Amino acid sequence: MKKMMKKKQILTTALTAAVVVGTALSVLALGSYLTNFNSQYDAQYQTAGSKLDSCNLCHPGGSTSQRNPYAVAYAASGYNFGSIESADSDGDGYTNIEEIAAGTFPGDPNDFPNAPPPTDILAIPTEGTLGTEVVLTGSGFDAKKGKVVIGNAYAKIAKDAWTDTTISFTVKKTLPAGPYDVTIYTQPYGATPPIIIPSGFTVKDPGLAPLSPSNGSPGTEIAISGSFFSTKKGKVYLEDPSTGKKKNCKVTSWSMDPATGASELRFIIPKLSKSFLAGTYQLVVTNKVGTVQQTFTVGP
Repeated sequence: MKKMMKKKQILTTALTAAVVVGTALSVLALGSYLTNFNSQYDAQYQTAGSKLDSCNLCHPGGSTSQRNPYAVAYAASGYNFGSIESADSDGDGYTNIEEIAAGTFPGDPNDFPNAPPPTDILAIPTEGTLGTEVVLTGSGFDAKKGKVVIGNAYAKIAKDAWTDTTISFTVKKTLPAGPYDVTIYTQPYGATPPIIIPSGFTVKDPGLAPLSPSNGSPGTEIAISGSFFSTKKGKVYLEDPSTGKKKNCKVTSWSMDPATGASELRFIIPKLSKSFLAGTYQLVVTNKVGTVQQTFTVGP
């Protein structure tokens, strides 16, 4: 009898320990998933400390015994948040990333962004590059300065450049050429959904106007014009089309109108040498976004 009681006590203790360990492992797993979620989205959408930073993100009512559609999709993706951004896991008409941006649960069909994309916001200009200055006009921005994000890059907002109807900002971080959503975060953060302007700004590669002149002798200073050179000085070089060998040129001036993108630069044709002969080259202008080139002839 005593042996049976002892075995019963050992079994009960073992079962209790298993439950405790299982619960601890579950809590650790949840913490790990939330950490990964915030690592993915906090910088852009300020998820840390928001209502999304909780067990409710993946579990109805916060109960870890059940998983919502977002959690199911996350597991099926191999635990890759990025791969399910374009999906609408809870079927409420908004993609997962749209809900995360708005601060609503992507796994709860009864929780979704309150407002459609704005139609009354005007951006001038709608395209540019590093150093471009953009003015947004509309309403509901609030008088207290918030944040503007192009794609995943924060824009620079000058002092006194934010009002309830106007925001002026400068593109300060490099993005590859292409269209990007513009997201406006108003104060207080998390109290209202961000304002998203789909494909509101397009980052442009540099462009060149037809070269005139399209030839010159060593030591000559050449002026060329174009668009979207950026306000940060880039590089100019002559590339041999047959060998791919490059010869850097000294840039004496580099400028871009931050409002229109109209650009101009001046460079000096390098001296001839055994490795740099007179002939026809590709004149290449490059900045942090991209490159552009045209044919240029170097005379004797």
